[in-house]
Order: sequence, then C-alpha cells, then structure tokens
Amino acid sequence: MGAGPALPGTAWSFNRRAVTMTKKNRLTYRLIRSRRRTLSLVIHPDQTIEVRSPLHLSQARIDRFLDEKAGWIEKKLEENHRAELISRQSEQQQQQAALLLREEIEEALACFQGPRPRRLLLRDLTSRWGSCSSRQTISLNLRLAQLPARERRYVIFHELCHLREMNHSRRFWQLLESYVPDARNIRQAINRQYRLTTDREENDDITS
Repeated sequence: MGAGPALPGTAWSFNRRAVTMTKKNRLTYRLIRSRRRTLSLVIHPDQTIEVRSPLHLSQARIDRFLDEKAGWIEKKLEENHRAELISRQSEQQQQQAALLLREEIEEALACFQGPRPRRLLLRDLTSRWGSCSSRQTISLNLRLAQLPARERRYVIFHELCHLREMNHSRRFWQLLESYVPDARNIRQAINRQYRLTTDREENDDITS
C-alpha cells in the first residue's frame, strides 16, 4: 500500500497496512510515522487501530511490535465489542446529567449513616465512574446518567461507603451491601456491559 499525504514542511506520513494476528483474524491498521522517539499502538473507541512510529523505523521492527502485542490487541477489541460504549455528552446533556445525579445523591445521603462528603464534584471522566479521596471529596462521572438507575445507585453508594472505609476490605463490602444488597453482581455487570470511550494505548521505547 502506498504512503499517505504529508504536509509541506512537516516530517510525518501515514499509510494503511494489514497484519495477521491469528490464522482467523487479519486486521487493518493505520501507520503514522513522525519525528517521535517511541513506537506506540492505539485502539480507538470505534475499533480502529493506529500505530505511531519514528520516521525511519523498519517495517520489520513494527511488525515484531504488533506480533508482541497481538494478545493485548485482541483482548481490547473483544472488550469493546462486548461492551456498550458510554461516550462523552454534549454540554446540554451534561447539565441534565448533573441535575439527575444531584437528585440521586441527595436521596442516597438521606439514608446513608455516615459522614458527609466535604466536596462533591461532577465531571466528565474517561477512566472511572467515581472516586473518593482521603480529603472526603467524592467525584462522580457525568456519564453515569447514561447507565440504568440500579447501576447509578451502586456507584453512588460505593463512593459514599468509602467515607467510612477507605479500602475494599470485607467491612467495606458488608457496609455497601447493607445499602445495595446485590452490589457485587452489579459491579460485575458494569464491568462486563459498559465501557467508557477512551483510547487504549501500548508503548514501546525503541531508544532503550
């Protein structure tokens, strides 16, 4: 396949190539060469594969890198295929999500027997549904609004329970299950059925 375009005055190019990952699976990827020093592999949310390479790195070295990452590639593609991708929302959708989540947080706090969070942050996150810091700040992902009510309730109480138990010990799970009896099953369902849209990247420092 021929090389793609390069802008005048720049040092990069791209083309599309194919690689055989297994006897049954031949994948097409986009190869981008630039003045970078590392070799990296990115899987985008739409399942497209992108390899970013130094300008003069040999194709044989790139092929070897892909062969080394074959298992990782197939695993991530399968995860994306199974899961419902939860994408970024528009500004209006984020405002609506914030209203919904604030209402549900207030409902949860009304029955939660424990300390109140010092701060509550609602943000668009790409790697987690929520978190609780040692300073008792709870952060929740605005994309939670796209999940069913049962899953939202689980995440909210999960973070509230961290105000009492800053770990995932047996005591933490007992506390969480006192508010969400099927917490463990819901957690598994979330991990299995939903995935935040974020690029998956693997790197290889070819300078070492």
